[in-house]
Amino acid sequence: MSIDPNETHDDDDVLVASFTAQLEQVTDAEQAIAAMDAPRVPTGGRVEDWAKPTIAKVTTWRDVLRTWTPALAGTVVFLILLFSPAPMTGPLIVYAIGWMAFGLWTSLGRPGIRDSAALVARRAVAVWGLLTTAWAAISRLLHRRAEPKPRPATA
Repeated sequence: MSIDPNETHDDDDVLVASFTAQLEQVTDAEQAIAAMDAPRVPTGGRVEDWAKPTIAKVTTWRDVLRTWTPALAGTVVFLILLFSPAPMTGPLIVYAIGWMAFGLWTSLGRPGIRDSAALVARRAVAVWGLLTTAWAAISRLLHRRAEPKPRPATA
């Protein structure tokens, strides 16, 4: 079976027949375009106006869940291994951290080596800053408590 481009189809005949009444006295292409009716674009009306924001929210939440599920799953695996009754050995800790890192890496869109290194470096600097701030606050609290209270003066 071959397809002949010169062969007319019933659909083409129906389409041409629907425009013949409008285009009988037209001799120029510009006149033909001007004589044609404006196309009708079907809309959903009130139902579409009501449902469109809801559909957009559902799509947004679905995308968020689809994007961050690997990170959440890796973190859950890490927490299960961290709080399990089994003893935490060095290889098990590395394995759990690897699962968590892989989930985050997947959720961030599997960045390349350069982007991954930049992300890790930025997060490491941020975590280091938070840890040093927390350590400074804790050490200040400990030093305040360690100072002896002044004794009342005796005469």
